[in-house]
Amino acid sequence: MARFLLVHGAWHGAWCWSRLGELLQRQGHVVETIDLPGVGEAPDALGAVGLDDCARAITAAMGENPVWLVGHSLAGAAITAAAAMRPQGVEALVYVAASAPLGGETHLQALDLGPAGRAVPRMIIDAEKGVAALSREDRLAAFYTRCPADLAAWAADHCATWQALGPAVDPLTRDPPAKVARFYVQCARDETIPLETQAAMCARLTLTGRAMLDADHSPFLSAPAALAEVLAGFERLPR
Repeated sequence: MARFLLVHGAWHGAWCWSRLGELLQRQGHVVETIDLPGVGEAPDALGAVGLDDCARAITAAMGENPVWLVGHSLAGAAITAAAAMRPQGVEALVYVAASAPLGGETHLQALDLGPAGRAVPRMIIDAEKGVAALSREDRLAAFYTRCPADLAAWAADHCATWQALGPAVDPLTRDPPAKVARFYVQCARDETIPLETQAAMCARLTLTGRAMLDADHSPFLSAPAALAEVLAGFERLPR
């Protein structure tokens, strides 16, 4: 059994993992979540948050026991930075419809490897404060297209108004050691990081495992059982 630390993406919080977490716990896994800095309702307090701040928050949550870091979307950059900052104790990195920048590269640069999705071009940016927003309509169109309408509405309403730009525009200082296993969960119906872009990022990585879900950008909501099975399957693979 594994210990999973689930790390949310932009505008989201630990709340988004509740359904997946319950399923993994029923299988006997240990599941923990974190609220990253840089997400909230007070833009003046968020603009100074950068990628390293998110990485430090993750390493603090890791504690002393071995952990699988599971990052969604923007958190792909954050878990990579955390594993580079403190590789000891990181059993694996799992990217769930996530960016996977290389050393010296930013989240947004990694996304430029393929077609643009529906979120980044629609962001409402306050450059002076260093934050971005996404309208409720655009959240629904980018994140939750395969979710039931009531669940999509619930998630869109739970999203924060503001997201710090720092984690998306700060370059990854260095790559994690090669000994850290990496896995990728591609989502075929993703409107935020299109499948072609996910594939381009995967092609640059040495992956221990890779899976495809018929899901939107938020499989923890639209396909939690399938995602739980994929994660459990990754844990059983030799590394």
